[in-house]
Amino acid sequence: MNIAIDGPAGSGKSSVAKSVAKKIGFVYVDTGSMYRAMALKALNNNVNIDDNEEVRRLISETSFSLDRKKLLIDSNPISDKIRDDKVTSLSSKIAINRDIRNFLVSEQRKIAENNNVVMEGRDIGTVVLKQSKNKFYLDANPEVRAERRLLQKNEEFTEANLKNTISSIRERDERDSSREIDPLRIAEDAKYIDTSNLTLEEVVDIIINELKR
Repeated sequence: MNIAIDGPAGSGKSSVAKSVAKKIGFVYVDTGSMYRAMALKALNNNVNIDDNEEVRRLISETSFSLDRKKLLIDSNPISDKIRDDKVTSLSSKIAINRDIRNFLVSEQRKIAENNNVVMEGRDIGTVVLKQSKNKFYLDANPEVRAERRLLQKNEEFTEANLKNTISSIRERDERDSSREIDPLRIAEDAKYIDTSNLTLEEVVDIIINELKR
C-alpha cells in the first residue's frame, strides 16, 4: 500500500508523513533527501552537473535502499550534511536534471513496490506513485509557512526575517510550479488539505480517517 503526500515547502508534509507512517507502521520516505543525497555525493566527488557524461557516471555508481525502514545511499545512512547550504543550492539544480530525476523516480518506485510506504515530495501523486489510490496534497498560506520555517531554523521572528522568508517561499513556489520537468501541482484525485489553521495531530487524523474510509 502506497500513500502519496505532496505539497510546497513549509506545508507540513514532512512532519505529517512521518507521523502517519509511525501510526500505521509504514515506511516513511522523504524523496527530497534523495535529491539532496545525490547533490552531496556530486559535491564530494567534484561532479560537474552540466556534464552529461559525469552525471551518467554518478548515476551508474549510485543506489538507494532501505535498512530497518531507514533510507540508505550506497548502503550508507544519508548524512546530516545534506542540509548544508551548498548542498541545498546544488539540489535545486539536481532536481531539474532529467537523467537524475528519471533515475530517482525509478529508485522511489522500486522502494514503493516492495514496501508499504508513506512517500512525500512534490511529484509523488502526479508522477512517482501515479497509480496510488491514496493521495494527499498539503498546503498553507505563505505567512504560516514562513513562520514554520523560522521556527524550524531557530531564527528570530523579526519583521525583516519574516518578510525575507515569505519572499523566498514565494520564489520557490514559482520555481517548483513552473519548471519544465515534473512541476509541483495537485493530482486530480488527491485530497487537498489546507494546514494553515490545523495542528499536526489534526492533519494526521484527517489523513488516517480518509485511509480508513
